[in-house]
Amino acid sequence: MEDGERAVQGLREFGSPLIDLISPKPYVDHQRGIDDTVPHGRHYYWKSTNLAGFSDDVISVIADHAYTSHSPRSYAAMFHFGGAVARVPLGATAYAGREAPHNIVIEGVWLPDEPGELGAAETAWVRRFLEALEPHRAASVYVNFLDADEGTARVREAYGDETYQRLTEVKAKYDPDNAFHINQNIRPE
Repeated sequence: MEDGERAVQGLREFGSPLIDLISPKPYVDHQRGIDDTVPHGRHYYWKSTNLAGFSDDVISVIADHAYTSHSPRSYAAMFHFGGAVARVPLGATAYAGREAPHNIVIEGVWLPDEPGELGAAETAWVRRFLEALEPHRAASVYVNFLDADEGTARVREAYGDETYQRLTEVKAKYDPDNAFHINQNIRPE
C-alpha cells in the first residue's frame, strides 16, 4: 500500500484533480465503478479493435468519425495499454493483445423509445468507424469488447491462433457438448 501511495504522490501534488478515485478497494467495487455510464435498458451496439499505434492518421480517422453519430449518447473510448500488461510474455495467459499500445471501443447507444431508424443509423456509424480504422488495426482485439454479432474469426483474433487452439482442446476436454456457449464462444474440437 505504501508503494502505491508513493507512486501517485507526484500526481496528487501536481495540482487539484477533478476527481481522485485512487484508493484501496475490493476488486468488485473497482469493476462496478463505471456501471453508471452504461445504464441498463438502453440499446448498445459496439465494435472494438486494438490499434497498432497512435499516428496522425489514426487521430484523423477518430476526428472524422467520433462526432458524426446521430445519438448524443454514442461515443468512442480509447484505452492505453502497456505497462504490466505488456511485460507478461505472450502465451502465458489467454490474452493475446499485449503488444498493442492502444484499444478503441466504438459504441452506438440509443433509448428503447427512440425510432428504429436511429438504432440502424448508430449501428451503421459504428461499423463505418471501425472500417475506417482497418489500416491501423493491430492483429488482436480484447475479447470483452466484442459484441454479440462477432464471428469465430474475431474470437480467434482475440486469443491468437496458438492460444485459440489450446482453448479448443481445453473446451473439448471439459465441455465437449459446448454447454457454456452463451459468450464469445470457443467451440470444442
